[in-house]
Amino acid sequence: MRVGFTLRIAMAATLALAQIGCDDRTAGTEVGNPDIAMNVTARIIVIGDPGRVEISSLVFKMFGMGYGAAGKSAADSGTCWKRPDGILMDMARFDCLPLADTLVEARSWPWTWAHLVLRTPEGPTSLPDSSDFNTWTNPRYVKFHMINGSDTLPALFEMPAGTELQLAFTQASLQFWPWQSEIWVPFVFDASLWTANLNLAGPWKTHTDGKHARYVLLSPSENAIAWAHLKAGLATAFVADTVQVMTVPAAPGAGR
Repeated sequence: MRVGFTLRIAMAATLALAQIGCDDRTAGTEVGNPDIAMNVTARIIVIGDPGRVEISSLVFKMFGMGYGAAGKSAADSGTCWKRPDGILMDMARFDCLPLADTLVEARSWPWTWAHLVLRTPEGPTSLPDSSDFNTWTNPRYVKFHMINGSDTLPALFEMPAGTELQLAFTQASLQFWPWQSEIWVPFVFDASLWTANLNLAGPWKTHTDGKHARYVLLSPSENAIAWAHLKAGLATAFVADTVQVMTVPAAPGAGR
């Protein structure tokens, strides 16, 4: 999927993040001797759509990254960030805190493939009808603003329940991941591509939050046509060589 575009964006994201810096990582690991170990570090970037759409919250659950090298032993393949219940990560935040660094043996590089697993998060069905939209949070929804000329309208996109995205990268893309003695894994989401077919002018069915401000809910039952467009584009907005969409059972009690 968009292989040439993947290579260009992956390299650009890596270089941009190198210049910006991401010093507030959660892990306390040291790179140590680069001949023995390398840090695997998440680098998250949302490609925006300035003056049209601004995303303030975009949460996924990370269920791990597998990697491997052809022609090497099983010890040179493995996983990073794998947790039974996943790790919540808000891709709209640029503090690089969601995922801890992981040490891998330097001998495992170069990898020939890598495979990221993301899932849409669970969350309550409640809405900010009695609270301030700007401070209200719920991982079930993507929170963004639609900008149509002088009109700015807050919006919520309800994540499709039980959806797993499997992002696969080939060796051609992986060549841009090493940075000094680290391996930088790019999580790149193209918000401008995701919202390309969204008609910002509506017409919309709207809600009112606790501060009496309008907002739009995009869900299977409200503004359903726009929701369907965004649902279909969710996977293709990720920059990867291929993205496979799977359906997984919802966690017990999800959505209560």
